[in-house]
Amino acid sequence: MTDAWRRVDGVLQAALLCPPDERDRFLRHTCAGDTALENEVRSLLAADEQAGSFLETPAIHAAARALAQLALSPGSRLGPYEISAQIGVGGMGEVYRATDINLERQVAIKVLSEAMAADPDRLARFDQEAKTLAALNHPNIAAIYGLERSGGTVALVMELVEGLTLGERIAQGAIPASDVLPIARQIADALQAAHEQGIIHRDLKPANIKLRPDGTVKVLDFGLALNQSAADADRAVGTPAYMAPEQIQGRGSDGRSDLFAFGLVLYEMVTGRLPLPGVSLGSLLASGRDVAIQPPSGTRSRNAAGLGALILGLLERNPARRPQSAAAVRQDLLALGNPPLVRPATMAAAVLSVIALGAVLSWSYGFRAPARRLPEVSRVTMMTTYAGDETTPSVSPDGAKVAFAWTGEDGRHQNIYVTSSDGQEEPQQLTRDASPDTVDLFPAWSPDQTQIAFVRKHGTSDGEILVIPAKGGPEHRLGDLRFVAFPAFSWLAWTPDGAQIAFASQSPASGRSTVFLMRLADGTVQSVTAPPEGVIGDASPSVSPDGRSLAFVRWSSPSTSTLLVQKLGEGMKALGGPATVPVDGRAPASPVWADNRRLFFSERERILEWEAGVAAEQVYMSGERLAGIAVSGRETARSLRIVAAQQNVPGARIWTIPLRAAGVSGGPPAVLSSLGSSSNNPDYSPDGKRVVFVNQRSGAPELWMTDADGGNLRPLTRLGVQSLGVPHWSPDNRHVAFFARMGAEPQIYVIDATEAQPVPRQITHDVPGCNIPSWSRSGEFVYCSRRIGGSEMHLFRVPAESAGKNEHEMERWFEGKSATETSDGRVLYIKNDRPGLFARSLAGDPRANSEERLVEDVRGPIGYFAPVSQGVYYTGQDEQGRYTGLRFFDYAQRRSVEVAPRSLTGPVNSLTVTPDGRGLVYTRNPKDGIDLALIQFQ
Repeated sequence: MTDAWRRVDGVLQAALLCPPDERDRFLRHTCAGDTALENEVRSLLAADEQAGSFLETPAIHAAARALAQLALSPGSRLGPYEISAQIGVGGMGEVYRATDINLERQVAIKVLSEAMAADPDRLARFDQEAKTLAALNHPNIAAIYGLERSGGTVALVMELVEGLTLGERIAQGAIPASDVLPIARQIADALQAAHEQGIIHRDLKPANIKLRPDGTVKVLDFGLALNQSAADADRAVGTPAYMAPEQIQGRGSDGRSDLFAFGLVLYEMVTGRLPLPGVSLGSLLASGRDVAIQPPSGTRSRNAAGLGALILGLLERNPARRPQSAAAVRQDLLALGNPPLVRPATMAAAVLSVIALGAVLSWSYGFRAPARRLPEVSRVTMMTTYAGDETTPSVSPDGAKVAFAWTGEDGRHQNIYVTSSDGQEEPQQLTRDASPDTVDLFPAWSPDQTQIAFVRKHGTSDGEILVIPAKGGPEHRLGDLRFVAFPAFSWLAWTPDGAQIAFASQSPASGRSTVFLMRLADGTVQSVTAPPEGVIGDASPSVSPDGRSLAFVRWSSPSTSTLLVQKLGEGMKALGGPATVPVDGRAPASPVWADNRRLFFSERERILEWEAGVAAEQVYMSGERLAGIAVSGRETARSLRIVAAQQNVPGARIWTIPLRAAGVSGGPPAVLSSLGSSSNNPDYSPDGKRVVFVNQRSGAPELWMTDADGGNLRPLTRLGVQSLGVPHWSPDNRHVAFFARMGAEPQIYVIDATEAQPVPRQITHDVPGCNIPSWSRSGEFVYCSRRIGGSEMHLFRVPAESAGKNEHEMERWFEGKSATETSDGRVLYIKNDRPGLFARSLAGDPRANSEERLVEDVRGPIGYFAPVSQGVYYTGQDEQGRYTGLRFFDYAQRRSVEVAPRSLTGPVNSLTVTPDGRGLVYTRNPKDGIDLALIQFQ
C-alpha cells in the first residue's frame, strides 16, 4: 500500500464515521488545501453513496440513502410472490420476506434496485449470483428458488433463513469453543462445497452467515463470488476488514483467500473482536508490514489450543503457508474434540514391539496419550536487552542461571556469558578467546551445574568442544568436531549422569553430520544416529532426564528439517530406528525435554509441545524467528519456564517495569503486548481506567485507546496524517491533547475521548506550529513548545477551551522543549537544549521565578521524565546523549538511583508512571538484534 493510498484510506474511513451533514466541513479542514486528496476522497464517498462499493457500510446508513425507488409494500405482488415485510437493505437493493402463493412457503426475495438494474455491470453481477447459487446444492448454503423478472424489476428468490447472523451473535460476546466448533465445521463444509465447484465466495464475513434456531449454519450472499476462471479474478473486491492480502493487492483470489477470511471469522468468534479492531489485517500484510497477532485462545485446553493454532495458520500472509483447501480445514476442525482411536492392528503391533524389546520401553510411539492440558503463557519478560545478539541459551538445572552466547557491548567477538534467569544481574563473561576467526557458542550446563560445555568454532567448518567452570576459570579441551552447513541453535547435550556429552559432527565415513557420544573419562566416541543418504545430517541432540530417549533434528536441506526421537538402551545404544515427531512446519529446531515424555522445540517463530502419541501443538508464538530455547522448572508443569532467544520485533514497543516502591524495581521489563507493535507515547488516564497511545497499525500514526487491562481496543482518530503523537489526558479523564501535522505546520488538538465518534478540535493555529502538549493540573491550560527565531524552542501556554486564533491567547513563557506540572500543580518540570532537568515554581509569575537544575544526566536535546510525589523518573543519558538507563531522583535524599540497570539499549521516546505508582511505562525503539525472553507458563 502506497503512502498516498494510506492517506486517502485514512481520511476516507474518518469521513465515513462523520454524520453526512458534517463531512464537507471535516474534509475541508482535514485536507487543508490538498485538492487532489479531497477530490479523491469525495469521489470514493460518491461511489459508495451510489452503489455500495467494496466498502462495508452499516445497514442503517444504507437505509437512510434510500437506494431503491420501488419500496415494495406489504401485500403487493411480485409474480407469484406476496410481499410480507422488508427485512434488509444493502448496496444492491432490498431484501423482503414473501410468501410463494403457488407452493405455500416462505421465501426471501432480493430485489435489485432500479439504479442497479440500469447498470449493465451490476445486472451482470446479479445474474452471476443467481447462476452461482444454482450451481450449489448444499445444506449449509442458502438455496436459490429462481430469478424473477417483472416489468423493470429483477429479483432473486431464495430460501428464507430464520435466526441471527453470526455478526449479531458475536456482538453479544465471544462464543465458547464448544459452540465455535459446530458452527466452524458447517462453514467449512459450505466452503468446501463451493470450492469444489470452482466457486470462490470473496466476501465471507459474519454478516453473511446465518445461525438457524435448530443449529444449522447457512452461508449467504454470493454476490461477489466468482468462478476461478473468471476474467475479474484479479479485481480487489470484498469487505476490506476480511480481505486477504492478495485480494487487496489485486493478485488474484482462490480458495485460500476465502480461508483467510474464514480465519478472521473464527478469530472474531473466539475473542468477540477482530485481531486488530478497526484495521484491515489484510491491508497491513499487503503493505509488507510485520504484524504481531495476539493468539486468539484465552484458555489452553487441547481444543482451544488446536483451534488457535489453526486460526493463526489461516491468517498467514503468504497463501502457500495457509492450509491449502477447505477440505483440509474441515478435517482439522473435525479432529478437534474427536481424538482418533488407535486401530486394533496398530495397538497389537505396538504391544508386540514392546514385548520384543523385553519391556525396556516405558511407553510406545504407537499409543495416543490421553488429552492433556497444554501450558498457558502467563507472562513474557525480557531477560536481556543488550546491544548485539544473545543466542543459544542454556538454563542451569536449578533454573537460577542462564548461559548464552553474546557478541558483547562492542559487538566484536562472541563469547559465553552467564546471568540470572530473572535478568537482574550484570552478565558474567566466562570465555575470553579473542582470536579474529573464532566464536564461542552452544553452551550446555553439566547436570551438577558446576561446569559449562561449549563449542569454539574456527572459521566456517572446524571447531572444538571445551568445558569451563560455571563460576569462571581455566578451560579444558575435550575434542574436535566439524560443522556441516545448516542452521542449528543447539549442538551439545550432557547425559543425565554427567559421564558423557552428545554432540554433532561430520562423520568421516559418510560425510554427513551425525550425533555422537563422547565419554569424558577416556575420550572414546561412539555414533548414536545414522543419517541416510540424501540428507545433510543430524544435529541438536537433547537427552531426556532418564537417559532413555534422544531427540535430535535431521536436516534434509538448509531450510527443511525433521524432528526425531530415538529410544536408547543400556550403554546409550540405539534401540531400533528413530520415530518422527509430527510437525505442521518445515524447520523444527532446538528440542529440549521438559520431562521424560514431553518435548518442547521451536519452529521458526513458534514454540511447540509434543508428547508421545499426540501431535505437536503450539504453546507460544513470538512473532519473530527464534534462535534457540531452553527449559527450566521442569520438575512441575505449573512452574514451567522457557528461555527463548528471539529477534527484536521491528518498530517501537511499549514496556513496563513493576515498581515495589518509588524508584525501586519489582522485576524485569515486560512488553505490554496487548498494545501491539509499532506503538508508542502511552498515557494513562488519571483514574487509571484507560490508556491512550499512538499506533501505526492502519499504515499511518493514529490515536488508539484501550482499557487499562488491554481490553476494548478502539481508535480515537482516523486522520491519515504522517505526523501525530504525544497524547496526554486532561485531569478530568475526558479529553486528550495531542499534536498532529495536517497542513504545513504541526498544531495542538484536543479530542473528547468519551464521544462515540469524536472529532478533534484544533486549539493552536499560529506559525510556526506547536509541539509536545501537556495539561495544567487545573485542566484550564495546555502547555506546548514552539520554535522561535529559527532554532530556539520556547514554552507557551494556551487556554484549553480557546480557539487559539489570536496571538494574545498564547502566553509565551521561557526557553523549553517540553514541560510537565507536578501532581499538586505547584512546580513545572522543564527540558530544554541545556544538559539537565530543571524545575521552576509556579507560584506568582513563573516567568520571574528562578530555575533549579535537579539532575545533569539528561543530556538532550530530548529527554523524558515523569514526576511523582516522591521524586521524578527520567531517562539517564551519557555524555553523547545515548540512553543508558531509567533513573529516579529522590527529593528527600537529593540523589538519583538506577531503577532498571541495563534496561535501555536503544532510543526511547516516552516515559510515564501508572496512576497507582506501581508501574514505570516507556517506549523503546529496539535495535536490530536477538534478545533473551523469559516465558512463564501457568
